[in-house]
Amino acid sequence: MIIVPAIVTMVWIGGCRIPAARDAQVEASERSLAPPPALSGFIFSGTPLSGPLPTPIDSIDPATSFVVEVTAVAIPTNLTNDSEPLGRHIRLLSATRGGQPVRATSALVRDAQFLPRALADQVGTLRGPAIRHIVTAGATTSFLMTESTDRVVTLSLSRSAAGSNVEVALSIQGLVAPPAARDDSAATQPVSQSVPAAVLETELAILEPVHPNQLPIFVIIVPADAQTWTNSSLALEVKLSPAANDVDAQALLADAAAALKTSVDVASKVPTTPTLKIDTSDSFSAAVFSLIFPERRRAALAYLAQQSGAAITADVALVAGDAAIQALCEKIITQTLVAGVIVPQDQMGWFLEKQSLESLVGKLSTQIEPELAALLTIHAGQAGRSASSMDTILKAAANNEDLDARLIAENWIYLEDSSPAARVRAFDWLTARGRAPKDFNPLGPAKIRRAALDKALAELSNAAP
Repeated sequence: MIIVPAIVTMVWIGGCRIPAARDAQVEASERSLAPPPALSGFIFSGTPLSGPLPTPIDSIDPATSFVVEVTAVAIPTNLTNDSEPLGRHIRLLSATRGGQPVRATSALVRDAQFLPRALADQVGTLRGPAIRHIVTAGATTSFLMTESTDRVVTLSLSRSAAGSNVEVALSIQGLVAPPAARDDSAATQPVSQSVPAAVLETELAILEPVHPNQLPIFVIIVPADAQTWTNSSLALEVKLSPAANDVDAQALLADAAAALKTSVDVASKVPTTPTLKIDTSDSFSAAVFSLIFPERRRAALAYLAQQSGAAITADVALVAGDAAIQALCEKIITQTLVAGVIVPQDQMGWFLEKQSLESLVGKLSTQIEPELAALLTIHAGQAGRSASSMDTILKAAANNEDLDARLIAENWIYLEDSSPAARVRAFDWLTARGRAPKDFNPLGPAKIRRAALDKALAELSNAAP
């Protein structure tokens, strides 16, 4: 066992300084840093500008592919003094708001920096886990770093069919001041005039291509969200190496091939020109579009459910397997993006709940996972165990309140079921919601149960206006 002392003295050998204790200011800075956000990697057919395309990629050639390793690193602001503005490397800058192009102002990428070396020799940093993927011809490999619900940083690497250079793109989604607020003429407006709310915008910077043999390691540094990472910056360290020389290349190539197939399948269901118009005042639209990407689906679904109060969908996002999540997200995409339907925000909760329940009920007639069956029982009682009952309820229900009323009525019917287990489940579900009949025992004699139900129904009838 090797014991490393907590404090090691510094000595000078041949004029070389061997540090034993870290600089106190750096240690204090490191302790104050929050860990970097988690990274997620995904690959799709297409380019950063085109987005996912339905163009199949028949095979991945290891000889012309690269393994990319990306690490998110939290660093103190201004820790590096040899970085240069990212703007020097930008070939093309575009901006979109709600999927519609707008004039790019570099408001989001303006302060980004480029470092043509690794951060490994820097002190005072906090490194997240490295994510490894494949960069291959005809495809884009992206790494998503979500700082908050309104700020997402995406680093993308792609290769064309010809040439060995790797194209690099940086996308930052965040809230920016609306055009009127950015206009210099806004300074002449009366002080009493209300300031326009910030809007959600995405800036995409296409950088100069890099050749992995000439620049195998580089870093892109972006200012962090000040609310979470005070006095910090976030860096994405990128390492590129030939796939043919990597011992893990076979597994990475197999995963990439499967992910590309899924990407093509999903992209084939989405129109080339989206017909969905988006309200950019919040993150709903971005979350709906994120359902297209396998690596973003669960988080996007959970976000939509939380923001719209869709409790059933929130539970599905937490407990359902990847296959069930994929089926639900593709159902939502079909009903929105493909159909060109706009779901108002005040109706999003009911829309999600109905899609989730229909997806779960569809499994009842075939084979449903135990955790999903339990979820249906929790939210729908005994009615949730019957495909026919749920089909009838979902076809008739108009909103969440109507759904609750119909589920209560259906579970009251199940209180007269011949199965003791069915009566117990219905009674427990009604009791949890304060809607069970008084003096009713689901395991009691039939005559006593009937008398309790008749009494409860009479009381309800008398109480009705």
